[in-house]
Amino acid sequence: MEKERDEMYLDIMLDVFRASSLLRRIGGGLAQQVGLKSAQQWMILGTILREEEVTLKELRLDTLVTKQTITGLVERLQNGEYLETFPDAEDRRITRARLTSKGKGTMRQIKPLCEESNRNSFSVLTDEELESLSSTLSKLVQHLNHEE
Repeated sequence: MEKERDEMYLDIMLDVFRASSLLRRIGGGLAQQVGLKSAQQWMILGTILREEEVTLKELRLDTLVTKQTITGLVERLQNGEYLETFPDAEDRRITRARLTSKGKGTMRQIKPLCEESNRNSFSVLTDEELESLSSTLSKLVQHLNHEE
């Protein structure tokens, strides 16, 4: 029984890796259509869009990347004029980020592309399967994030 479970764990891990690679490839293609370099850049802009302005620490925690990686990504987006950074009004040690008009425009451009792509990618799943997948993946990400 334990051996069967271990094999199932391995199959799940491999499928998650495969799905992640395929979705990253699709997301990267969508990002490039609107002038971004990667799906990660799109993810950062999306996080900021939802919150209006965020700290770099919040961005790092949301995207699950290292401090060095988030710094490089933010600098490239800033150089591309997609976002701007500024010191926090209450604590000058904290850096905040917000979208520029170019960043907001880019997110408006990518939204319909994303919606169409998502409808296509997830069309093989029923509404019940989508809800189950969403809650299961959220639960797994939360658990794994606390293990670190």
